[in-house]
Amino acid sequence: MSKEEFEELNVFGFYQKRLSLLLLLSTIPSCALTFRFLFTLYEPEFHCDVPSALSENYLNVTKSKYEYLLNSTVPWTTDDKQELVRSECSNYDVSDIDFLTNKSGTVWLVNRTLPCKQWRFAQDGVSALTEFKFVCERAWMKPFSFTIYAVGKMCGTFAIGPTSDKFGRRVVFLATLASQFLVALLMSFSPTASMYMSILFFTGATDVVYSAAFSLGIEFAST
Repeated sequence: MSKEEFEELNVFGFYQKRLSLLLLLSTIPSCALTFRFLFTLYEPEFHCDVPSALSENYLNVTKSKYEYLLNSTVPWTTDDKQELVRSECSNYDVSDIDFLTNKSGTVWLVNRTLPCKQWRFAQDGVSALTEFKFVCERAWMKPFSFTIYAVGKMCGTFAIGPTSDKFGRRVVFLATLASQFLVALLMSFSPTASMYMSILFFTGATDVVYSAAFSLGIEFAST
């Protein structure tokens, strides 16, 4: 092989540029998934709902009757703007009141409150937060989700280097790309909060496609 032919092969030509473009395109989903928390942990407006023990007796309740039940079971409070809103985390303790025998429509005056177990969310959004009730006593689970994801991503970042050296850049790149898709698919079918958190860890661990693509691209560019 002549010197001219060797130099021609060593040029960063169309083949290398095409591979670099494909590697770049493969990292776009990873970048888009960075914004997943804007949607999966979206928090719409909400307030405590009528306790289930009462709502079960009013399956076909009218709107006016439902408002009466809300006023009887959910206290009013003020928000940060000093506006009157229904409580987000407290219900009146109405365990000893028989609503079914009350025909006058009078709102009961009860001072004692208990943490509510049911919430009514606004209709403008459904997310993991509304699905698993990451509010009030469980509000800590929302920032904890970010922590779980960050820990998973840290573990994935530490593991990507040694595994790439052992199995090869291409194998690890394809494996992380496929794993990222499968884990994201599994997350959408999480039936419980604990499974959601577990899958979120693996979501972070597999969200290192860009690292594998970068290493593979450097090798293409340097050959």
